[in-house]
Order: sequence, then C-alpha cells, then structure tokens
Amino acid sequence: MNDFRDLIQKMHDILVQAQDERDQRRDLVESNVPSNRHPEVGWVVYERKVMLDAVNRERKNRQLPGITVEIFVRKVEQLAYGHVDYTDKLALYCAEMSLGRIAVAS
Repeated sequence: MNDFRDLIQKMHDILVQAQDERDQRRDLVESNVPSNRHPEVGWVVYERKVMLDAVNRERKNRQLPGITVEIFVRKVEQLAYGHVDYTDKLALYCAEMSLGRIAVAS
C-alpha cells in the first residue's frame, strides 16, 4: 500500500509542478485531443500532456500498454473534473491508471 501512496504523491508532485507554470500558458492553443476541434487554454493542454506522459512512463515500467490522450481524458481527466480537490483526484486517478486499476476499454 505504501508503494501506491508513493505513486499518488509522485503524480501529485508532477501535476503541481506543471500547474506552477499556468501563468506562462494562458493563450488558446489547438487541443491535443484529436476528437476536440476547439481550442483550449494552453495550460490545460500542457498539463494533460505532462500527466499522460507520466502515466505512460509508469505503465511502461510495469509492462502495461500505453494509453492514448482520448483514453486519458475519458477515464482519468473527466473523473477528476469538477471536484474541489481536482489536483488530488487527478493524481489518484493517474496512479490508478498507471497500475492498470482503471479499465482501458470503454
């Protein structure tokens, strides 16, 4: 269980570091989600990429297949969206996805 808590903390730290750069990415940019044709705020796109990359690194270390940005948004980001503790929830769900605890198939 300690390893799981450590992984949650690792994901939390990665996310907070990315969030600290929000003021540098305020402009609208092209979404990194292929099915989304609408622009998004740059920090949203950046944080999504940072966390997707972190999840996929952990999955690779565990010999699990990588996930796509579409899966990340549908299975991780949308679960955390709207929570007052979004950062904590996203870190938790990223850790769970990293370990294969969240099903990849819909």
